[in-house]
Amino acid sequence: LATLIHSDGIHVLINLNGYTKGCKNEVFSLQPSPIQIGLGGYLGTSGADYMQYIVSDPVCAPPESYENFSEHLMIMPASMVVNDHKQTARYALEKCEDVNREMYGLSDDSFVYACFNQGYKITPEVFGIWMEILKEVENAVLWLLRFPPASEENLRAEAEKLGVDPSRLIFSDVASKEEHIKRCQLPDLFLDTEFCGVTTSCDVLWSGTPMISKMGENLHNRVGGSLLTSCGLSELAVSSWSSYKALAVKLAMDDRTLLAHRFNLEMNRETCELFDTQKWVYNLEHGILQIVHGHEKGHPNKDVVCDFTYKKSRRPSLK
Repeated sequence: LATLIHSDGIHVLINLNGYTKGCKNEVFSLQPSPIQIGLGGYLGTSGADYMQYIVSDPVCAPPESYENFSEHLMIMPASMVVNDHKQTARYALEKCEDVNREMYGLSDDSFVYACFNQGYKITPEVFGIWMEILKEVENAVLWLLRFPPASEENLRAEAEKLGVDPSRLIFSDVASKEEHIKRCQLPDLFLDTEFCGVTTSCDVLWSGTPMISKMGENLHNRVGGSLLTSCGLSELAVSSWSSYKALAVKLAMDDRTLLAHRFNLEMNRETCELFDTQKWVYNLEHGILQIVHGHEKGHPNKDVVCDFTYKKSRRPSLK
């Protein structure tokens, strides 16, 4: 495969997997393309000299963190995350009447916190904080996924150990993509984990439900803050677990503020940076072109800020 890539004269090779399932790092390690870029699937530096660039953004990779990357950085002006919700899930722009709380065992009288991330992202620390939140918000429940199914029994048992009635944990099965996005409208507030559920978080925000996220020091646990910043909700990204807990409790007690966040999100979905797929693609393409042109002129690789004047319907040229 590496020989084929090289013989075809590929200028730029994108690594979507990093060190995750299905990766092809053995191909990248042979450097079949002069410019190799890490994008998306693996949220961290490769630590490899055969990867020249990694795509990030100002929240996930502030300037003081650059020294932690073996790659040069391509800094997107908003979030490093791309999605196509504006094109493929427009049904979520209206209230989806074919889903309701009763279908999932939820009461209209409850304050519903939710997290639809996979079970392995729920650490003992964050689950303990969730249980503290439930203790302070007496009418609240926590809506989770059976993902994997064994997590239900284990989390219910852990809730009981921590002094919370296990019946306050509501579990649902994994659903189709459309049903999933539609039912994301039903919670009052989404609780992100330390290891951000990137796609899930985009689904939730596109549905119009606010999310809170605790940002850490590394790229992988700053993505939630990047998503929130890119849709105008940066105040819902906090820097400590104590602030995360306090904010989750406050929003359950303060209907006016919570509704204001939901209103702002619903009104801005079609215009905010997070869901502007065309602009994201335009900036990435022009960033790659800048790198290619520099390479062809013999210039050394350097960090690139991919913030270009966006002109609709115009495509970049290699000329």
